[in-house]
This record gives sequence, structure tokens and C-alpha cells, in this order.
Amino acid sequence: MKKVLTCMWVVMLLASALPMAVTPVSASSAEYKKLFDGDNKITRDELAPKICSYMLGSGDLTLDELRDAAYVYAYWNGEQFTFVDSANRTVTIYRPAKRIIPQIT
Repeated sequence: MKKVLTCMWVVMLLASALPMAVTPVSASSAEYKKLFDGDNKITRDELAPKICSYMLGSGDLTLDELRDAAYVYAYWNGEQFTFVDSANRTVTIYRPAKRIIPQIT
């Protein structure tokens, strides 16, 4: 009986900690979008302080988000990437695609 109660307690503890683990990710994604402020462009003046604050341990962006922002700055001239897909829809992405799934027609 004691083992069952211990297992239930551990499961409840993990379940209660799950929302805390998810919350920073959603806030962090909102912070990434803020890099594309009113001008829809990432500039050196916006990116450099974010990188420095991350290196000092006080940053609000994750390493993956900084990596994506640096890629956008270096290869896309700091602007979001817009293209027309095969269904003739205009698509805008703010960070590099991790994977692409082709559609067989």
C-alpha cells in the first residue's frame, strides 16, 4: 500500500510540474517574435544585446531561438522569408525550417 501511495504522489508531483515546464517556452517564443519589432527586421542593435544577455545568464531567449535569429540576420538580411507554395499561397516564416514534408500529388 505504501508503494502505491508513493507512486501516486510522484505522478501527482510530475503532473503539477508540467505546466511550469511549458510556460517558459510559450513566453520565449513571444520574445523571439519581438525581435521582428515594428520594422519586421532583425538588426544588429536588436540581436547583439540578446546574445550578450544570454551569455551573461540573464537572457529571455533560448539558445535555439538565438541561433535562428542569427541565421535570419546573416542569411536572410534580417527579414522574414516569404515564398509562394505549390498551392499558390503566400507563406511567411520567421525562422529557418527544421524539416520539410513534401506532398505527393
